[in-house]
Amino acid sequence: MPNQKKTVMPAEEMLSEIHRNLVMGSENLCSVVPRIKNRFMLKEVTSQLEQYAAYTRTADAMMKERSIRPKKSYPLKTAMVRSSIALNTLFDKSDSHIAEMISRGTRLGADELEKTVYRMRTRGCHPDIIAFGKDIVAFERREAQDITQYR
Repeated sequence: MPNQKKTVMPAEEMLSEIHRNLVMGSENLCSVVPRIKNRFMLKEVTSQLEQYAAYTRTADAMMKERSIRPKKSYPLKTAMVRSSIALNTLFDKSDSHIAEMISRGTRLGADELEKTVYRMRTRGCHPDIIAFGKDIVAFERREAQDITQYR
């Protein structure tokens, strides 16, 4: 029998991408938290982490409801991101530089998720899942903008 590719349903693909986005966003923020000196910026990032955790719980519940398992994380990718953060803060440890890194990373996550939302909407993904994805994109866009006050 030839290699058969498993058909991924729009809901599974969308929720998997949402979950990946949330985990990556949380991990990246956790990597920079120890480097933040400004207590107000730290409070802002901590609040963002709490919202990521709340969204992740919702995504997990939606996946469980549909018998979808989150894809395994990729330790190599996580290590690469942490190395990149360490390298980027090697010469400039300032909160303004860290704020720029957070803003850039958060915008990138929002852009990628927005592309998936659009693609899955055209493939007939359930409107509740699309709305959830749009909420996360809006949240990430707000956070990317809000953190720029520390640049």
